[in-house]
Amino acid sequence: MGAIVNSPAREFTGEMREVRAQDHARIAELAGQLMYTSSASDIAKRLEGVQDSKEHAVFVAQLAGGEIAGWIAVFVYRTVEADARAEVSGLVVDERYRSQGIGLHLLARAEQWAREKAAAPSACVRT
Repeated sequence: MGAIVNSPAREFTGEMREVRAQDHARIAELAGQLMYTSSASDIAKRLEGVQDSKEHAVFVAQLAGGEIAGWIAVFVYRTVEADARAEVSGLVVDERYRSQGIGLHLLARAEQWAREKAAAPSACVRT
């Protein structure tokens, strides 16, 4: 069952924004922390397949100093037997910044996106 993240517990002074081409290497590096080995070009190819889709999004948590501390990928999941909902396909926070609420902020941004897309009546993000 998905959890609803209404308000992150900690203040985040950076920016939650959509992924940019210059983020690909950092996204690959962060994925590697979870043993998902990828190169920047691998990430670019994967994102190319969804970048124009209105049913996929990737957001990054950029710290005030410019460093990317984490990322989240979310998509609209559609089935015949159930209403559309948003699901997280990837979530990584740099091991140096874990337990600081960044993951909660990324989840909150994904839920905001889901509400904007009306992916689910409750705007619940499933993980």
